[in-house]
Amino acid sequence: MSVNVTLENLSEPVGFRPETLETLWSQIPPGLRTVTWNSPDIPDEFAEGFTRPAGRAPGRRFTLDFAGLPPVIAREFTWCAWQFIAIGAKVPVPTFQSLVRRLNDAFQAMPQAPVSLLERTPQWWYRTLAATRSRRTGELPALSTRRAIERVLRRCYQMLWWACDEQPWWQRETWGLRLDPRIPRRPHEPQGAGRISFHSLNPFWLRRGLQWYLKVHMETGELTWSTARARRGGIGFLGDYLGQQPVPGPWLCDDAAALRAFMLDYRSHLCQLPARGGPTVASPCPSCGSPT
Repeated sequence: MSVNVTLENLSEPVGFRPETLETLWSQIPPGLRTVTWNSPDIPDEFAEGFTRPAGRAPGRRFTLDFAGLPPVIAREFTWCAWQFIAIGAKVPVPTFQSLVRRLNDAFQAMPQAPVSLLERTPQWWYRTLAATRSRRTGELPALSTRRAIERVLRRCYQMLWWACDEQPWWQRETWGLRLDPRIPRRPHEPQGAGRISFHSLNPFWLRRGLQWYLKVHMETGELTWSTARARRGGIGFLGDYLGQQPVPGPWLCDDAAALRAFMLDYRSHLCQLPARGGPTVASPCPSCGSPT
């Protein structure tokens, strides 16, 4: 399960922390520390970090203006836009502009607008934007437009959520190098854009045990990020198998003989799994290496 599914399933908002926003705001370079970005005023080193509106040459002007939003939300989106540049992506200017227009329309219809993006869940924002559009035009937004706006809104919410999450990095249900600088890494990670997701790994004690194991070995340098991702994939087979067994906790068996029998049964289970390499590719057993 991906972090996006987790965001979609939030039943309660994450919550806004003013002190965190002040810290995030101070991270923005002075040349971008304003809620209105006009392309001629953007420092040269960041000028290529934007996706221009369709039909406009790279040198043409654009404006990305969050000033009409509530002050806190304006700063939140400004920081998120800066994060796009900071991680090497491009700020999707046209989508941000559409999102701001739709948010302004929604806020005008509210007796009291939320102070922060994090005061509501992502689903609440999606429903609110769709309902506002429907009331104004009498029809729902085009599917492609709605998906593009929701994708950017989801990305911003995720960035803010992670920035406000104060728990240890290794206890998070999803790990991402681009979203959490605390995760150990090499100077160059071939799979640095990927993530490690633990949501679907059960039972819970196995999930926490694997997270602790990976955390310790990554901090000591015994495991790289790429290897940790592979270990997570492999341990998923064990989690699926344990879900079918009467195992109450991490103490699998009372003696070595019983443990050996348990692991032999597990290996037999692995050998019976269907191939995942396609109908013409023999996929080796994850345990013994024999073709399945």
